[in-house]
Amino acid sequence: MNKTIEKLLEVLEQEAQLYGELAGLLGKEREAMRRLDMARLEEHLGAKAVILGRIVQLEKERAGLASTLAAEQGWAGEKAPSLLDLLRRIPAPWAGRLMEVRLRLRQFVERVGEGTDSNRRFVEGILAVMEGAMENLRSAVAGPSLYGRKGKLGARGLGGGDFLRQAI
Repeated sequence: MNKTIEKLLEVLEQEAQLYGELAGLLGKEREAMRRLDMARLEEHLGAKAVILGRIVQLEKERAGLASTLAAEQGWAGEKAPSLLDLLRRIPAPWAGRLMEVRLRLRQFVERVGEGTDSNRRFVEGILAVMEGAMENLRSAVAGPSLYGRKGKLGARGLGGGDFLRQAI
């Protein structure tokens, strides 16, 4: 059981480190967006993808170790145990260390969530500004340029045989 707990702690510490790196990367990503540095943004997005892939692998490993540890402890629950469930069942010295790593990981996950939300709002703001600018451009360029049958802009639709003249 001690080896399983040690391995679980190692996986959680690696996850915490990766989430810390991810939180820092989100700040760099936002700065690249502010500067419109697409090369740097692409670089950060690639690094983020690598980190997220590693986190997914570690999560799978963590889930397997938690299941193994639960089986070693005679866990009889219908679902896989959470880290809190495991904390209640493992010896005190391990539980304290596991709680410390769990809290650090939780803080980094929250920072990543906040950074992701911040970047999402930033992108949504940029898109709203761009949509407004495009609508202004569209209305300036794509207004009605032809006169209708009665010589007025926006006159009734044209029928067959109608002639059009463009204002000169």
